[in-house]
Amino acid sequence: MPLEFVGDKQWIQFGNGVDAKNRTEIPAVRVSEGVLPKGSTWTRNPIPACNDVPRMGGHNHKCSGPMFTPPIPGLYGFGPGACASGVASCTLEEMASRAMPYGIVDLVKVPDVPPGDYVLSFRWDCEQLPQVWSNCADVKIKIQGTAKPTKPFSPFSGCEACCAETLGPCANCTKCVNNKTGDCAYCWTPLKGFTFGAIPQ
Repeated sequence: MPLEFVGDKQWIQFGNGVDAKNRTEIPAVRVSEGVLPKGSTWTRNPIPACNDVPRMGGHNHKCSGPMFTPPIPGLYGFGPGACASGVASCTLEEMASRAMPYGIVDLVKVPDVPPGDYVLSFRWDCEQLPQVWSNCADVKIKIQGTAKPTKPFSPFSGCEACCAETLGPCANCTKCVNNKTGDCAYCWTPLKGFTFGAIPQ
């Protein structure tokens, strides 16, 4: 079941994305017509990409400006993600200087469901290329008053590159840096149709 957004506001949360006392409210751009699944609502990522064609600020190419007006001056581009092009195109210092030390916060309505274990999925459709990014999380719902408070997410700070070939920032493949077998084989298998260093046309 799609979760409902509450209100027409979002927040940019600073302090590496975990400081709930350091938020800036911004208007949310939401779409409910012509979307799938029917009856759901989509929200635009408020952080615009670069307006440079064809590189779009990727492949360590200079970003000359945003695709649309950012919610807060200076908040646009891909941050250290622009360094990831299959070759070590940025130094660790350059990657650190491009860090995006904030998170995007939305308020959603939690449905009235029985206590138990659930999976929360998240889908992000890219605007520049025909790509779909997805993620999921394990969620345990408990009866009110029986659960200990948890942190909303882990900070992505102080993380160094973990792959000598590409200097990519640490992610779920960190434990696989020196292991290409078993579950780690996934981290070393090139995606079909993807070419390192390719510039989008």
